[in-house]
Formats: sequence, C-alpha cells, structure tokens
Amino acid sequence: MKRILTPWKDRFPKHFSIGVADECWNWAGAKAVNGYGRMKMPGRNAEYAHRLSWEFHIGKIPIGIWVLHHCDNPGCVNPSHLFLGTQTDNMRDMAKKNRSHHMQKTRCPHRHKYDIVRITSNGRKRRDCSVCHLIASRKYKAKLRRLGISCLRPRPSPELAGE
Repeated sequence: MKRILTPWKDRFPKHFSIGVADECWNWAGAKAVNGYGRMKMPGRNAEYAHRLSWEFHIGKIPIGIWVLHHCDNPGCVNPSHLFLGTQTDNMRDMAKKNRSHHMQKTRCPHRHKYDIVRITSNGRKRRDCSVCHLIASRKYKAKLRRLGISCLRPRPSPELAGE
C-alpha cells in the first residue's frame, strides 16, 4: 500500500524551531551525510531543506539557480541566512571564505611544499610546487626536442621591432 504524504508546506515547519532572527534555525529532520537537511517530497526525490525554506518563506527558485548560505551552516534553514546564486557564485563564495578542502592542502601529491602561486590563462589563481613545475617543464622541453621543435621563442625580426 502506497503511503500518502501530507503536503510539504504542512510538514516543513515541524522540523525546525524559529529562534532569534539573526541566529541559525537548525533543521531537526533527516539529514544527508554532508549535513544538509532533507525532506521527502510527494512525486519527486527528497529536496534539500534550505531550498524548501526559500520556497516556503520567499518564493519560487528559478531553474538553474542555487540557494546559498551566508552562515556556512548546511543545516540552517533561516531565510535571512540564505541567498540565491549560480554554481559559480557558490564556488567563489567558498574560495573567498577559504572553505575549499583544496585550500587547506600545503603539499602537492608528491609531498613537495606548494610555493608558487600563478595566474592561469582564464585569470584563476593556481598553486604549484616549484619541484613538480620544474620536472614537468623539463619533460615538456625534452618532448619538443624529440619532435624536432625548438623550445626557444622566436625573436622578432628587426623590421618588426621598428629598428
């Protein structure tokens, strides 16, 4: 026999208690392993509680838009702690707050210390270790030599240099 679920807008407020406006309202219902609250929805998969909080308190979430936390508490459903953004906004927010587990790493996979910060062609910062960077550079130049390609940049001709 199929279980009939009560409408989610009736069930949702029973899983948290409203506290002070500037404090987190922690989800007391089911949680995913990442700490985000989850709630089963009739006719669809379980939804994240913070997304439901946005819909409950504020309104519809546009397609392709994420609900992000100002407070960085995955169990928080306080609508004043939530804001809308894209996945890119979420990654930028994470980097700005140093929440990325990659930012906590101090050594490369070969256990050398990260000691170079460089800007990639798309404008992002990337950390490298000078030892691995040197090894990769030497391997690349050796490959070019095997292929008969000069590793040196061609110098501009005097006519092009304006001399």
